[in-house]
Amino acid sequence: MDAIALGASLIMILLATVVIRAVITFVPRGRRLVVTRRGRAATVKGPGLAVVLPGVDSAVMTPHEPDYLDILWLAATTADGVAVSVNGLALASVRDPVGYARHHTSPVSATVTEAEEAIRRYVSRHDLAELADPSDDDLRELSATITERTGEWGVEVALIEFSRIEIRLKDDLLKWADGFAVRRAAALSARPDGSGPAAPDGATSPALPHTDSHTVPGTVSHTVPGTGTLHHRMTRGGQRLAVLARGGERTLFVYGSGAGDTPLQTIVMERDESDHLAELLHSGSVPDRLAALERRLADLAAQPR
Repeated sequence: MDAIALGASLIMILLATVVIRAVITFVPRGRRLVVTRRGRAATVKGPGLAVVLPGVDSAVMTPHEPDYLDILWLAATTADGVAVSVNGLALASVRDPVGYARHHTSPVSATVTEAEEAIRRYVSRHDLAELADPSDDDLRELSATITERTGEWGVEVALIEFSRIEIRLKDDLLKWADGFAVRRAAALSARPDGSGPAAPDGATSPALPHTDSHTVPGTVSHTVPGTGTLHHRMTRGGQRLAVLARGGERTLFVYGSGAGDTPLQTIVMERDESDHLAELLHSGSVPDRLAALERRLADLAAQPR
């Protein structure tokens, strides 16, 4: 009898364990459990232990803490017709767990889709130079615009950040950068100290977004990562020329004396040709010329009189 009683007790313990495991759900920190029971309104439970009746309740786990959603390689076109690729982040929070749980598709995917569409519209309303430094007001307005749609499934987008905006070196971009660089070079050369005057309306000249640039009097260089470097030169006499360095190829653009941004002639050179031209134009450093002069004097002193 004792053996039978012990066996029955073990069976009851096993059944109780199975029932508890089926009914009790653990809600971790940073999550909430939305439980919907037939004929009753949904309730939000957690963190901690929550009771969910199999066959009676339906439960959906939802995030409770803010999370960053990646916006990667989003193709868009600026207001001035330049194709760009946008990378950034969206800070999203679930403000209504019940609405989040009842959304018919993945709320995360839907939020990313809405953010991408809103960013495309934002880019289409701004010029390329304006994207280099978006204002805080613009980004807050963009976040609010996204939240107007994502709020339907309980998600609030509190922040949008652009981590990188990339541009490809195409004909339309070359034309855009060509005109910008020439105007910038003319402005720089107009001031003796090379710092360049302010624009006619008092605003400073914009910079290419996400490019490494350095400027000396009369010269402007723009580096497009992974593609090439475009150098513009304004001589003291007012003549203009540009050199595009791309891999082993060098392209020389020669301009007329007018204010037009279209070059009169384009010359493409291989590396050895451009190196030879550089040697012809290079006057040599001061130490090299002093050394050559010393050698010449030594040769003259060694000659018999």
